[in-house]
Amino acid sequence: MIKIQISNIEEFKNDYLLKVKDDVIKRIKYLKYSVSHLIDPNNINDNEMAKAKHSTKHIIDLIRDSKISIDDLVVAKYKNTLLTYTTGFRINHIDLDPLLIFLDYLLDDTNDSLNDLLICAPENLFTKNTTLLNNYRINSEIYINILKNAFLYDSEIGIKIRQFFHEKNITNYCPYCNMTSALYSTNDETGKIADQHQLDHFFDKATHPLLSLSVFNLVPTDYNCNSANKGEIHFSDELHLNPYISGFKNDMKFVPIMDAFGEVVQAISLKLHADRNSYVWKQLIGDEDFQDLAPEHGNINVFQLYKRYNNSGILFSARKLVKKFRNVAANEQSLRRILDEIEDSPQDNYQNFRDWYEDEIMTKFHQKDFGEVIFSKLNRDVLDFVFDNYPENFHESVNNILTNSYMPEYGAE
Repeated sequence: MIKIQISNIEEFKNDYLLKVKDDVIKRIKYLKYSVSHLIDPNNINDNEMAKAKHSTKHIIDLIRDSKISIDDLVVAKYKNTLLTYTTGFRINHIDLDPLLIFLDYLLDDTNDSLNDLLICAPENLFTKNTTLLNNYRINSEIYINILKNAFLYDSEIGIKIRQFFHEKNITNYCPYCNMTSALYSTNDETGKIADQHQLDHFFDKATHPLLSLSVFNLVPTDYNCNSANKGEIHFSDELHLNPYISGFKNDMKFVPIMDAFGEVVQAISLKLHADRNSYVWKQLIGDEDFQDLAPEHGNINVFQLYKRYNNSGILFSARKLVKKFRNVAANEQSLRRILDEIEDSPQDNYQNFRDWYEDEIMTKFHQKDFGEVIFSKLNRDVLDFVFDNYPENFHESVNNILTNSYMPEYGAE
């Protein structure tokens, strides 16, 4: 998995608020009207009824065994309908006051509460959701289902959110697999869509409705990863890795499995370099020691990376890469020419080697750039593998370059 890199994070967050905040405020207000009306049907502002009727129907339908007709909530009938449905203990057994307090909190601009929710940092999303529900005593199923009406990711607000991600195009390739496009583009002549990503809710919107519209809970991805692989799987911070927080880095590396003669790539192994009891291990493959045993846990399993990276086309490319890198490693004159193309200072050597690699392999050398080009993680891991495992001539300089490239100042996450 590749970490999503956003160059101007503050601009990104501010632009998102400009795009969706007003719509979310409107929805919260309408839900607040409904809650207020159900708490006290005798004190209803006439201007609020038409705006609140759909939210009111949603709440009554959740509380009662049978659904109410929207026709019973037209302005002329609205108050009488609510008076009818709030007598006989049909809905009075649900205390709506905590919900009203929470909605007022979100609408209070002085505390930036709604901003904090919509642009909450990815590492704080789950805690933010849990803390709000617990602090306002609205963590029961009925409250959560009522809140879905204000945070529903439907076609109305969904189109604005998708437009935002289309405009930003924050990653070229799916961060979950680095195999397929996650760009949005249209034909300049016809206006037809040429490329289009999907948006995955990292924390599913059914279980975590407060996070349905949070920008860092929305991951641009491809169809296979979002719909075919993840589907309805419930993600968590403990058992899954969020690409806004981190990529695989060196905690997982693609490693070629060679034949008995060390000449031909027979398979691609996904090697873990993390402590067995660490969060990282669980985020990669879950609680198991081996891949594919817990397909709902760990990004490697969920996104079927072992299977997908062992298809015949990728193995063919990996064989060619290993051969190319070994030829360079074995030829001191060729390697020296790459390193010393301009001057022989360490900094120049580093730049020259990176330029050679990116020109020859047509993928990115640094982790922070992996999302820009397909298969960047795989190709870079193969490069590291060759220089780690085939020490022939003049490797010390190259190994230093490879090691340094994983330092933050050179391009690590």
